Amino acid sequence: MTINRRHFLGTSAAAAAALAAPMVKADGHGKPRVVVVGGGAGGATAARYIAKDSKGEIDVTLIEPSRMYYTCFFSNLYLGGFKEIEDIGHSYGTLASGGVNVVHDWAIGVDRDAKTVTLAGGATVAYDKLILSPGIDFVEGAVEGGDAGARARRAEDDEVAPRARDGDVDPLRREEGRARRAAERQDDDVALLASE
Repeated sequence: MTINRRHFLGTSAAAAAALAAPMVKADGHGKPRVVVVGGGAGGATAARYIAKDSKGEIDVTLIEPSRMYYTCFFSNLYLGGFKEIEDIGHSYGTLASGGVNVVHDWAIGVDRDAKTVTLAGGATVAYDKLILSPGIDFVEGAVEGGDAGARARRAEDDEVAPRARDGDVDPLRREEGRARRAAERQDDDVALLASE
């Protein structure tokens, strides 16, 4: 089954309507439970606003193996040398303080009949509603020319952004960013060679 924009928007609207509707509490437990798998931009935003808008009436659990999320939205500032990698990383502490239960583990299975998500550590998390927002990841060798070396070469070719070419970026700052990224690529190449 292929997903096009119309299908995605229709499904998203249906999911939003389902989440906005009053939930039926399953098996006599207390609050309705929403489990969100994936703590990227989509999953974290869904978890945050469900917890916030329900004012604590919905038990929201976010399952995400990483302890830090590095936003792609500000990655150009890092690539351009304006920010450090730490500046575009965010922990899940703000979500936790906003009423979201954050579980750092891999979701490895979903039992739709039992309404549970199985974690790599062996635990299961029960839900009434489930949001799957796992994001994407690179699979080395899956795409011809998509290996780490090819990505590094493409990044090197595309390093000078249009703004930089137009002189809108401080040249010294741009050179510092280039030097830092070149050193990082060299470290990555050494690590790749060591692992081979």
